[in-house]
Amino acid sequence: SMPHYANETTIAKSWLVRNTFGERLERLAVEKLGAEDGARRPAIGASGYIEATQIIAGGAHLDTTVTLVDPRTGLRFRVLEENDYSDGNPIAIIGVDTGPATNLAQGTLLQFEAQPLGVSSTATILSQNDGTGTLVGLTGGRDAETDAELQARIIDADTNPPAAGNNAQVVFVAQKTASVSVEKAFVYPAWMGPGSTSVAFTLRPDANASRVPNSVQRGLVEADLRSSFSPDWTITVPSVLTQSLTIAI
Repeated sequence: SMPHYANETTIAKSWLVRNTFGERLERLAVEKLGAEDGARRPAIGASGYIEATQIIAGGAHLDTTVTLVDPRTGLRFRVLEENDYSDGNPIAIIGVDTGPATNLAQGTLLQFEAQPLGVSSTATILSQNDGTGTLVGLTGGRDAETDAELQARIIDADTNPPAAGNNAQVVFVAQKTASVSVEKAFVYPAWMGPGSTSVAFTLRPDANASRVPNSVQRGLVEADLRSSFSPDWTITVPSVLTQSLTIAI
């Protein structure tokens, strides 16, 4: 009878969450997950790479305060990593503005809001494979977390409580990475032997965009995971490739 009771309890909890919406759902999320983790995930800006039209010989220093704007829409982006960049180097950027409108096509020309020393006034969004064979530009821009997504997050934490470095905690940390619209993470322990873990993830659904994360988004999740767990724990976030799968039974 105990397994039946446990199952019924889980179903009852899920039913409560699935039938709670709006502000009541947000209060329930804070009650279940705490003030920080229970907050509704905000809208996210797209990310990807640009290439400056030209950088002087010897390179130029760009930091995370360097911003660019799409002159057609007024949408703003910023450099993601402070570094010295040479002509032809890809430069990772992320949206200051948020939402699906920040998913810009490859080849779109952006303008530096304050032209950095030694760098041209414009930069071009570079192409990247979205995992389906389609070349895209900036991806990952999403609206704020929906009621259905917040409900699923509460139920997941109830069903698989994160604790003491277990798989559920790894998933929990990956899914709350700032600036990445993670839908669901998947953990593969000991993928290269003891002390190694592979963590793949998909982006939250969007009608006009792939759910496959790009290298900028994978890097942000991997950095967050590595900073959250022991330094001797090897954590890798792999590429996700979509392909047809034939199943024979």
